[in-house]
Amino acid sequence: KALITGARKGIGRGIALTLANEGADVGVNDIVDDEVSQRAAELISKRGVKGTFHAGDVSSVSGINAVIDSFLEEHGQIDILVNNAIFPDQSRPLFDTDEAYWDRMMNLSLKGYFFGSQRAAKEMIAQGTGGRIVCLASVHAYVAIENWTAYGTAKAGLRRMVKGLAVDLSGHNVTAN
Repeated sequence: KALITGARKGIGRGIALTLANEGADVGVNDIVDDEVSQRAAELISKRGVKGTFHAGDVSSVSGINAVIDSFLEEHGQIDILVNNAIFPDQSRPLFDTDEAYWDRMMNLSLKGYFFGSQRAAKEMIAQGTGGRIVCLASVHAYVAIENWTAYGTAKAGLRRMVKGLAVDLSGHNVTAN
């Protein structure tokens, strides 16, 4: 039973469909609830597994908890969390990056991934089944490219965060990558 954030389309949808092809029941999350979102869940269900959509903003703790609560109501447990959510305008020139943009980037790409992982890990441990947490980073964590400083900073921080999660969760049958 897998929950993928930011899975309405693109990489997230591809991950959701791949997990469904492998037999996993999959919950798709996105902040946008439209026909594209519903179609993602339908495509999962057509593979003979349970496919659900969970609308919500995973850049805040309350939003994360609402999405995971919705997922748990539908699926009963969580075995896999894939943190994939991001917003469309990921590149911005240095001098056009204001506090609101910076906060939006960090809230989604770091805070959201951290607290989503924390909540999912608590559930996985309480279930007694363990689980898997996957956080998608980017080449921008390694390479500086003009106009990608905020995004690259978030993804570099994410790489370090995942290492910490892996250490903190060792011994609980929960992996983080």
